[in-house]
Amino acid sequence: MFSNFYSNQVSGSAGQTSFNYDIKKAASKCMRLWTVSRNNAKVNTAADDSLGALPMDYTSVSTHIGSDYIPNVPIRVSGYVLTSATGGVDNKNSGLVSELYYHTLSAVSDNERPCYPSVGLTALSRDADNKRDSVLVFSYNKSTLDNLSGYSVNNSRALIVDLECDTVVNGSTTTRRIDNWMEHLRNVRIFANQSVISD
Repeated sequence: MFSNFYSNQVSGSAGQTSFNYDIKKAASKCMRLWTVSRNNAKVNTAADDSLGALPMDYTSVSTHIGSDYIPNVPIRVSGYVLTSATGGVDNKNSGLVSELYYHTLSAVSDNERPCYPSVGLTALSRDADNKRDSVLVFSYNKSTLDNLSGYSVNNSRALIVDLECDTVVNGSTTTRRIDNWMEHLRNVRIFANQSVISD
């Protein structure tokens, strides 16, 4: 068995804060979904990092396959405070994204190295000055013993994604493009006179 990726893109209008879309790909074992939110205006601009992600600005994230919701309830982030509202410094909000941070680390098994995770909490802080490297990951592995027990998806049982964002961090004129990669397993059977590859 080996992992393969199916990708699709979802584009929104300027200032759009709600995204609900499905990813239709027949696969017997859907394992993960990797989601990157980008500024559409910078994707094909030579002077900008076309692969850079928008700073993390999700207020709610959830997915479901059929009646199974992953995570069980939406992960919500709220409480961003502007300098103009407090008369002080901005609330970088790194503490408020801790649940989302742990969810992402768990999805890629990076939480197994708690001393030195490869992605720091500040990478997810809702700070317009942070590095544009934030990736949202959902895991659909049902087993804690192996990495082979995913969900079956197809055209009638699609992977549904619900994302809510705000315009405080990235501005109300930003046109967002969301790139998605659905990771799924493929099975290869090789015989003396033929080979069979199945999703």
